[in-house]
Amino acid sequence: MSAAPTISESLISTHQIDDLRMIGLNHRSAAMDLRERLAIGKDELATVLQRLQSETDEVVALSTCNRTELYWVGGTEAPQSLLATLPGADAALLEQAADVVYSGDGLEVVRHVFRLACGLDSMIIGETQILHQMKTAYEFAQDQGSCGKSLNALFQKAFGVAKAVHTDTRLMSHQASVPAAAIGLVRAIFDDLSQVHVVIVGTGEIATVSCEEVRRRGATQITAVSRTPEQRIDWAAGLGIDLLGMDQLTEALATADVVIACTDTTDPVILPEHLASNCGRRGQPLVILDLGVPRNVDERVKTEQVYLRNVDDLKPVVEQNRELLTKDIADAEQIIADAIAAYTRDCRSAHAGSTIEEFRTNAEGIAADELEAVLNRLSHLSEEDQEEVKRLVHRVVGKMLHQPTKALRSVVDDEEVHDAVFWVRRIFGLGPKHDAEGR
Repeated sequence: MSAAPTISESLISTHQIDDLRMIGLNHRSAAMDLRERLAIGKDELATVLQRLQSETDEVVALSTCNRTELYWVGGTEAPQSLLATLPGADAALLEQAADVVYSGDGLEVVRHVFRLACGLDSMIIGETQILHQMKTAYEFAQDQGSCGKSLNALFQKAFGVAKAVHTDTRLMSHQASVPAAAIGLVRAIFDDLSQVHVVIVGTGEIATVSCEEVRRRGATQITAVSRTPEQRIDWAAGLGIDLLGMDQLTEALATADVVIACTDTTDPVILPEHLASNCGRRGQPLVILDLGVPRNVDERVKTEQVYLRNVDDLKPVVEQNRELLTKDIADAEQIIADAIAAYTRDCRSAHAGSTIEEFRTNAEGIAADELEAVLNRLSHLSEEDQEEVKRLVHRVVGKMLHQPTKALRSVVDDEEVHDAVFWVRRIFGLGPKHDAEGR
């Protein structure tokens, strides 16, 4: 798991946190060839979640160019088994991945998800694309019915923490993103982007960011290539760029100086034959930035004049960016540490509160049943006397509930609350609900 400020494990106090699980691999733990084989395509995500739901109580799946991660609650205690549900997984691949995947539970998951939402676990520190990607993954899981109370609370809190970090630190002032870092590599070849033709293969979120970034750096001639151009006319018009279909890819690449490939695909879309009319053109180099995972560009396109770079080639830019943000990273980590402590207290309070409510409801229900039985046998009592008996019973029940209720509320902000809830539920027979099942 990612390094983060240490928080006492004694803060873990509810199953809303304790039952959280995760497994994944990212740009630091696994090479590109392995990440792309375990990536989940957009058209595969619904099927993957359906498979995962059969083994978990709640689940969210996140797959980006730099990571594939699963977050879940309940069900399997063998994280590796969930990787077998991924589209590209087979026995040999899972054996290869065993040494590079990471997993975590409880507070480790909370810390990881909070840091991830804030861009602190990203290749490009402080980038916001990951936050949008997390929101998309979370909302998709909600639509599929795979996201329940625990993951809802976790992700909603993570989004709030990200907002605080982005508001209270300068992480966002550096306009960090994977496309921005990648386009920074172009400057080594082309000093002036106003004189180059930029072709963007893809029309999704990364394509939008890429377009905005090259324009910010001076590019004026921009063409996008889409599988479904008829559906992206308004998108292209809004950005003020040309739009072609995938059947016109060779034509688009013939005059390209910079190509940014960022389409959702399982196989390369740019092949050597697509560049036949470009290679050697005016003796100028061609820079191709492959931002896709799985990769969008066949590696055979590389020549002396065709420079191919992918997301794993961004490490020098990453280290430079990290050095610039040392103080902001420390400030963000403190905000996250405070948020984890607050989230744990909130979960603790909710956990104790629900037990108090159930405890009182159970006692009052027993009293009401017994009172009804007694009054049926004492039908000779006047209405006034019956009311007095009712008031007596309610006072007795209230006095008996007062001290245990007061004691439980007194430890809501204390690590002892977990033990207190456990024993209250066991002593008063409130049913399994995790805590009465054992610890």
